[in-house]
Parts: sequence; structure tokens; C-alpha cells
Amino acid sequence: MLVAQPNGGKSLYAMFAAIKMRVPTLFISADTDEATMRLRAAAHLTQQSTKEVEEMMSTPASSLIDDEMAALDDYLFWSYEPSPSMEFIEEELLATEEVLGEYPHLVVVDNLMNVSHSSDAEWQEMRATMAAFHTLARKIDACVLVLHHVSENDSRPFAPPPRKAVQGKVNQLPEQILSIAMNPKDNVLKVAAVKNRHGAHDPTGEEYVTLAVDAARMSIYGSQAELAQAKTLMEFV
Repeated sequence: MLVAQPNGGKSLYAMFAAIKMRVPTLFISADTDEATMRLRAAAHLTQQSTKEVEEMMSTPASSLIDDEMAALDDYLFWSYEPSPSMEFIEEELLATEEVLGEYPHLVVVDNLMNVSHSSDAEWQEMRATMAAFHTLARKIDACVLVLHHVSENDSRPFAPPPRKAVQGKVNQLPEQILSIAMNPKDNVLKVAAVKNRHGAHDPTGEEYVTLAVDAARMSIYGSQAELAQAKTLMEFV
């Protein structure tokens, strides 16, 4: 599970990871439409800002974006149903398996609150959905990465939220919960393991690693020095 406050970088982190891992992936983008995800992915691939990519899309340079995006087709499959049910997700998995000859190694669900429920008992349904994802991960031997919200904390918007802030009491089943916080103004992304059944973790979120982020280009770096180097290289392209 990947959790953050609103605009905390969940979708950026998940998309960046899915592209960089280069493993068979099904990305259920229920929270974000196709045009926006295409814009974000193209920004990362071309290392142009989302604004620059948007301008390119209405010019002959759009063919360059199409070429970059085509490179993802070998391993990254998208689904944009805004309110997918578990049955729909299972059908998408079967369709992906039909194309690949195997189930995806990574399944991203963005996000938990968008998965449709059969009753009005929202929190209870979310827990049932997480149980279903837990079973699914074992059944197809894949990593299922579920994005989810936490309670907002206006006094600490740029700090990774603690495990207890995860909404709906759905933090029991995930093997690991990463809590993140992004400050795009300072190009900082903080990542805390607030749950980890097989390694070190800190449920308070006070212990974290600090990465560098270029939100405009949908890219994450190991340090500010790496980000500065990347920007220098871009000046010569």
C-alpha cells in the first residue's frame, strides 16, 4: 500500500515505479483519466515538463511523443475504468494474461476508494477489497500496489503520515505500507516504511528517506545532486 495526503505524490510515485521496473504491469488508473496519465508518462519519458508536452501534442512533434509512449506497450497495460469492481479487475488481469502469456508481475490500483462496492458500508467494503487483493497477490504471484488516502494534517503537509492515519482501518493486510510526502517547491519527496512485515519500519513515519523529485517531469532521483545533474544534461539536449 502506498499512502499520502492529497497531492502527496502517490500517482507520480506509482507511475514512475511502473515505468522504471520494466516488468509486465497492469495499471488500474481509476482516479486519473487517460489524457492526464498519457501527459504525465510522456513528460517522464521525454524529460519535458507536462506543460511543454501538452504544447507538443498539438504540433508535428506529437509523433515523437507517440514513439516514446509506444515503448511502454511491451510491458505496461493501462485501464481507465473510473469505478472498477473486483470482477472488472479480474477480467482485466485475464485479458493481460491473454496478451502476455502470463499474469502481470505488478498490479497498480489507483486508488482504493475508487474500487466499486456492493453496499454503503464503505470502510467495511474497503477492508473486504483489501482482503481480496491480498488473496489475488498470492494467486497470481504478483505485487499488488494499492494507493490510498490518509487523514489530512494541515500542520504537517510535507511529512510522511503515520500508519494510524490510514483511512478506513485497512492497514492490517498489506505486507508493506509506504507513506510518502512531496514538497514540489523544494523538489523533495520523503518516503517512510510505516509497516514492513519482513524488515525495519517505523509506524510514526518519523524515520524516512529523502529523495529528489521533479514533479513537472514526473521523475524521481536518489538525491538533489542527481536531480541537478539531470537538469544540467537537459540543457544540452
